[in-house]
Amino acid sequence: MLRVKEDKNHWCLPPARTMVYNTALKLYITKLNLIYLKINIEIMTQTELCNQRCQTLLISIRKIIQAIDIHSRKLNKEFGLTGPQLIVLQGISSHGQISITPLSRATSLSQATVTDITKRLEARGYIARKKREDDRRAVSLFLTEKGQDIIQNLPPLLQEKFTERFSETEDWEQMMIISAFERVVSLMAAEKLEASPILITGPIRQNTTR
Repeated sequence: MLRVKEDKNHWCLPPARTMVYNTALKLYITKLNLIYLKINIEIMTQTELCNQRCQTLLISIRKIIQAIDIHSRKLNKEFGLTGPQLIVLQGISSHGQISITPLSRATSLSQATVTDITKRLEARGYIARKKREDDRRAVSLFLTEKGQDIIQNLPPLLQEKFTERFSETEDWEQMMIISAFERVVSLMAAEKLEASPILITGPIRQNTTR
């Protein structure tokens, strides 16, 4: 590269070369700024997209909660019973006569919860109990006429309708839904919460007698 001697200690580019160099430098800096701006726009776009997706997911979760709450309040208003109480009645009805332990397994509720619910149902006249003929120490639960009337007029529970529709989906879609919901549970740090396959709101066990 041709240089012009300015003095014995300094060298400089010719004026024409200096102008070309400065122009190229400015273009390079401009290009870097454009690249930086593009990266920032892409980051902002990705953040906005992520926020939008998150809001869509939260709205869907909220709709599920609202649907469960509406269904629970409707059942309580029409029958004066909670979801678990109705599930226990259904479990007894489907078996005719059944004891606490197998009823607990059939309803996916803890034995303590089932014991608590059956006491309340018996106090309200929906079920009764009697000693089993094959084992006089064991007790079987059965529906009274009042309990049978409830079962006959009971609409499908929310989880029953969901199960019916879910079973109609393809295997791959079922696995995808399960995986997605398990991931949502993990994101909400709710893995350690105990739950039963019952779509209701409010506590399963109540502290007040009815």
